[in-house]
Amino acid sequence: MSAELLNRIRNLEKRIERLGERPAPFLEDLRFPATPGQQNPAVAKPDYDFTNLGFLFDAGSVESIYIIAQMPHDWVAGGIIYPHVHWMPTTTNTGSVVWTIGYKWTNIDDADAGSVLYPTVTQAGNGTAYVHQVADITAIDGTGKTSSSILSIGLFRNATDGADTYTGDALLKEFDIHYMKNPSKSYWTV
Repeated sequence: MSAELLNRIRNLEKRIERLGERPAPFLEDLRFPATPGQQNPAVAKPDYDFTNLGFLFDAGSVESIYIIAQMPHDWVAGGIIYPHVHWMPTTTNTGSVVWTIGYKWTNIDDADAGSVLYPTVTQAGNGTAYVHQVADITAIDGTGKTSSSILSIGLFRNATDGADTYTGDALLKEFDIHYMKNPSKSYWTV
């Protein structure tokens, strides 16, 4: 980006601030496509579906992937975050899938968060194979957390839970987190 363009952007942002024309805070996605998720060789891992592009979480065992996310600089620090799973049933079965995340959330300059927390959501397949569904996991309170804090997350289907009654593979398309974005934070502030 040229210095001239950067200066024009900064001047425009200053004018917007003076005029008070910043929009109100709004929700934004913190995204984790299933393709870069890492797997632990010591734990059952889902197969990958190269036709439908996603991880196939088995109905007979607990399978997991692992992801790490840094909270963005424009996140309203300390705010609530809303994790959810984008998935597809692979059969017409209408049983329920139990999705769980195990996570630690650590600020910069803090010791590792220590204990792992496990929010869960149970959602039934809608009866049509390969229909995109979204399962909202319990919201997470970010009180005391700062921008650039790190979420270390294990995402798994808990097929051994009695509430998991879906007999087919659950195709994970994406895991993401909605968060409140602060429009007054500048990308160009140095």
